[in-house]
Formats: sequence, C-alpha cells, structure tokens
Amino acid sequence: MANVSTAYGTVYAYAETKENAEKVLNVIHRELSDVTYDTYIYDCTDETLAAEYTGKDWVATSDFEGTGRWSFEDNVQCLSRWLQESMNELKSFDFRLKFEFKDYEPGCLNLYKAKMTANHKAGDSTIEFKMTECKNYDCTAKNIRKMGFDDDVMDLNEPKDKLMEWFISRQGEKYADDIKAVFNNEKAWKEFKNDYDGCIFYPWFSAEEIDWKEYIETNNK
Repeated sequence: MANVSTAYGTVYAYAETKENAEKVLNVIHRELSDVTYDTYIYDCTDETLAAEYTGKDWVATSDFEGTGRWSFEDNVQCLSRWLQESMNELKSFDFRLKFEFKDYEPGCLNLYKAKMTANHKAGDSTIEFKMTECKNYDCTAKNIRKMGFDDDVMDLNEPKDKLMEWFISRQGEKYADDIKAVFNNEKAWKEFKNDYDGCIFYPWFSAEEIDWKEYIETNNK
C-alpha cells in the first residue's frame, strides 16, 4: 500500500461572478470527495457557501482536509484528470484556483506547507496546477505538534525525563520499571537511541514493539 499523507488548509476559487466562483468550488468538492485519496471541502452547500467580492473579482473560500498518495501535492496535480468529466460545467468562463495547505506523510517523514495555483481560461478543457510556494520542515515531534497534525507525539529531541514519563503514561505502570531501567542505564539508553534515531513516537507504540527487557538483558551482561 502506498504511503498516505494527511493535509489540511484552505481552497480559494476566483471568478468574475459570484455564481461562477461558488460553482467552481462545488464542482471541486464533488469530484475530490469521490476519489481514492479524497479531499473534503467544508461549507459547500447552498446554505453555507457564500462568495465575497474582492474589489476585482469574486472569491469562494473554504477550509478542507484530505489524504494524499505520498503527498497531497500529488492530489492537486491530479485534479485536472479527475475533473475531466466535469469540465464542461466550468469550461465557459475564466476562473482561478488556489490551494494553501500543510501536509504530513509519516512513512517518508515529509512535512511541509505549500501554495498551489491554477488559471483557467474560458474554452480550455483542462487546468494545470503549479507549486508557487513550498517550505519544508524537519520532521520532528515539535514541528508535527506545532503544525497541528498530532499533539501527542514525541522523539529523541525531547528532554530525557519527559520522554521517559511519556512512555510510562502511554504504555502503563506495568512497564514502568523496565522503561526506567533502560533510560537510567547508560549502555541500554545509547543502544535505544541508536535504534530509534529519527523515529517519531506515537501513543500506539506498544511495549511489545519496543522490547524494553531485551535492552536491559543485553546491556547487563
């Protein structure tokens, strides 16, 4: 199975009329919510979606969340192909689209925020997105928390005592003595750090996945 990323952000649809701006966003929502790596755009109903005039054109705006195959950037790049059957609804007028989002793929440790845009001219049957801004971040627990993807993650950059208490609280007091023994044994702690260098720890890390007793037994010989 391909690695799956999680993204969230805001999508903007610009057009010369209020109706067209709202129509673009509704079509995008309909098509992107019906693919394998889906995107859910909020507030895309007649009651909640309301385009606003910018002084130059109309813009319909909504927050979204989605999944990506390797990255959400791939989803946006595929939008032209996914929209082929619906382009007749949008073909007759000019419009612009902009996606601003943050994206996290834990398998390859990809963490970034980006802006992608596309301009459609009346009569065109396709649209093409370009990456206009992209900033990559080190995939650390601190950055994952800061960017809003998961509040309950840790890594080896955290203070040692804080990380130890986190493992005990997540895995239970049953393993507390073993966890403390590893953290307080210089050789065992060094081996543990070498094994999990660059790893992000999640609450579902079980005591079976991290064999604390083996670290103790190996380094007490």
